[in-house]
Amino acid sequence: MLGSLLTATFVAATGYGVTFPHLATHLEASGVSGQLLGLNAAMPAAGWLLGSFSLPSLQARLSIGTILVTSLIVAIASWSGFFLFDDYGWWTALRFVFGGALGMFFRTIEFDLNATTPDHRRGRVFGYYNLAFGLGIALGAALEPQLGLDGVAPWASVVTGLLIAAVFASRRLRHADAVAERPSFAGWIDAARRAPLPLLAGFAYGFVEDIPAYLLSIYALRNGLGGDVAAYSLTAAALGSITLPLVLGILADRAGRRSVLLVSSVGAAIFAATVPFSLGSGVVFLVVVMVWTGFGSTLYTTALAMLGDEWRERGLSTANAAFGVTYASGGLTGPLVNGAAIDLLHSHGLMAAAAVVPALLSLAVFLFAE
Repeated sequence: MLGSLLTATFVAATGYGVTFPHLATHLEASGVSGQLLGLNAAMPAAGWLLGSFSLPSLQARLSIGTILVTSLIVAIASWSGFFLFDDYGWWTALRFVFGGALGMFFRTIEFDLNATTPDHRRGRVFGYYNLAFGLGIALGAALEPQLGLDGVAPWASVVTGLLIAAVFASRRLRHADAVAERPSFAGWIDAARRAPLPLLAGFAYGFVEDIPAYLLSIYALRNGLGGDVAAYSLTAAALGSITLPLVLGILADRAGRRSVLLVSSVGAAIFAATVPFSLGSGVVFLVVVMVWTGFGSTLYTTALAMLGDEWRERGLSTANAAFGVTYASGGLTGPLVNGAAIDLLHSHGLMAAAAVVPALLSLAVFLFAE
């Protein structure tokens, strides 16, 4: 079952990865303002936020497989809408639905992995999950320039990836959710009371996630590193985000999640703050970026594993949804703050924002120490 879920994650992420440069290129060519570009880019996080609130109710009524397959069907339908309507308003609404549907898909897989993975393997399993997701996104983004901007190829490539994911996800259609519960306000309060650190880590990762994806290349160009280093910065960030979480996930299974969360938050803060001092060398800059994004991505995978450790039975679906809410909240807040920060302090305000949030998280690890 693990292989099916990881394969579904990989192929769905590959399709998803195609959409990022495709939509950005089309919107840029349409001449819309930077503010409208930012609004459109925030729509997936808004969709995740709404979807996370609804997940516990859905899981109390439907099987895991039904939610997974339905989410992919909605994503396919909304993706098709991009090729039927050539209008910014429609594209923004469709991106809200498309991003929300895929957010539901990935949040549900994360829940299923948590519910079915033994405690002693949870860290490495989420490392494998992060590896599958990251490789899929990177492959999709690399394929997009070969597909072209027009015609059937971009549409078909995404649909194909999502359909293949649905085939693997359908293996869960007959498996009822053994730990789902009907949602309640008390359940949300309990999640915040029992697991503040994973929820805060989800927010912290969501806050900085857009930086390597959208803003890091701009930062490199503004600081004179050249177009080649700016392009390679995305590769360095991808390498860090898919390798270090797996290594630290295995360590977390042995040394404990809290210790790894502390190391990751401190490491993310230190290496983000080091980025401005690495600009004298393109190689050093890329190495620092790789380590920084590796620690940052480990915040996400470690937080998910901590949820599974805390809720082994009922309550996990609400806790997973609460994690989705805080992660999406960071995803909505971060682009607004980070976009403004890059215009401050000769662009170094961007890395200041990237360092402050994980630094505050590391402080919280001490404050909530057992």
